[in-house]
Amino acid sequence: MARRARLAVSKWEIHEIARRRGWTARILGVQYCGIRAVGEKLLVAVIIQEAMGTSHEERSRRRFLAAAVNTIQIVIGGMLAVVVGGAVVGPSFLRRRESWLKAGSLDALNEGEPTPVTLRVARQDGYTQTVERQVVFLVKSGGSVKALSSTCTHLGCRVSWDAGAQQLKCPCHGGVYDKTGAVIAGPPPAPLASLMTRIDNGDVLIQA
Repeated sequence: MARRARLAVSKWEIHEIARRRGWTARILGVQYCGIRAVGEKLLVAVIIQEAMGTSHEERSRRRFLAAAVNTIQIVIGGMLAVVVGGAVVGPSFLRRRESWLKAGSLDALNEGEPTPVTLRVARQDGYTQTVERQVVFLVKSGGSVKALSSTCTHLGCRVSWDAGAQQLKCPCHGGVYDKTGAVIAGPPPAPLASLMTRIDNGDVLIQA
């Protein structure tokens, strides 16, 4: 009568089989503690079944991680689209909201002499509307009018018209401009800024 095969398989034997076949102890899991098999073949079949289950879990985990990464990329892409789109589209909306303000009458202006006028410019800041006061000089030349900012390009002081010298002068640091806004003397690095104007039924309008 043939000798009966041993039924008990030790943990050491399971680890040894796994080592020879290149498997890791994690692949074996905890099921090896209660394994009883007839020889190595049945033991190997049980180990392979456990390895296949672990491989399926790994694939599921990888699919989940891949889906999570794709979702994060989509969210980041959407945020970038909003930021970049706002930067590109925003100025166009701002331009649409620009308005033309009445600055005075063309007939009331003296030819070639800068005339100061004060504009009230409304700015919308969220739910709050603020009103800014801006002083500009209107310079009539025939049937057209040029509007010059009164802000000195040096440090932002307000210039004034000197009728005797026929010059626009800054009281802070000696900046001097001619009636067209060009720099004559002093530290200003650039001429006075000009604003868009148009004539509508004899009224001078300035784009604000």
